[in-house]
Amino acid sequence: MDVFEADAQQREEELHRWWQENWKSIVMGIVLAIAIITVVFMYRDYTKKVKYQNAVDFYAIVMNSDLSDANSVNDVKKFIGDHSSDVYSQLASLSLAKQYVAEKKYQEAADLLKASIGASRDNILDDVIRLRVARLNIELKKFDEANAVLDAITNREAFKFEVASLKGDAAYANKDNAAALKFYEEALSSAKADDDTNVVKMKRDSLKTVKGVTAVKAAEKQEGASQQPAADVKAEEAVKAEDIAAKTVAAEESAAK
Repeated sequence: MDVFEADAQQREEELHRWWQENWKSIVMGIVLAIAIITVVFMYRDYTKKVKYQNAVDFYAIVMNSDLSDANSVNDVKKFIGDHSSDVYSQLASLSLAKQYVAEKKYQEAADLLKASIGASRDNILDDVIRLRVARLNIELKKFDEANAVLDAITNREAFKFEVASLKGDAAYANKDNAAALKFYEEALSSAKADDDTNVVKMKRDSLKTVKGVTAVKAAEKQEGASQQPAADVKAEEAVKAEDIAAKTVAAEESAAK
């Protein structure tokens, strides 16, 4: 028993010595862990409140405003500037750009949307905005810029149908019907089940019709050109035959006399 008691007493003394040497580090670690947990929860609550307030401001300033009013437009522009690093600036830019398009201010809309790309670091939303910028550039007859914006789209597979159809629109507006037909065919071949292909099909079919009519007219023109020399030869031969007949009749009359 004395051996066991001595061993227990020795362990107790070692534990006491260890505690004396390390209690400060242990307490500081516990306090630090509690502080970190507290800060994390406080930050989560803060970000929730910020997001909630941003949403409230967005609906109050952007969604419930008359964007045809100059003062409201200035408020929206200020909101976009104050939220330049979150998704609400992009949503506000889309709303204001829609109003600009209604007023046929295509350049202002394009500039506004281009400036908003990358604000929220949301690749999908960025690509949606690029598609709208491309449409505006086509309307402005800036076809090279439209194609450059379309080439910058990151989610190529997700937006393959939209990219090809818009490139077709750019080619058609630039009077390059062959390229437009190619892009429309590419768009239809890559369309997904939920894509609305009706408009693209009508554009493709109209180009095919125009191409067919042009080909027929060209063939008719070529055929007419090839038949014209033959008609001229026949007319010349007829004139010669009439001349020979007249000379023959004159010779017969002369011999009869």
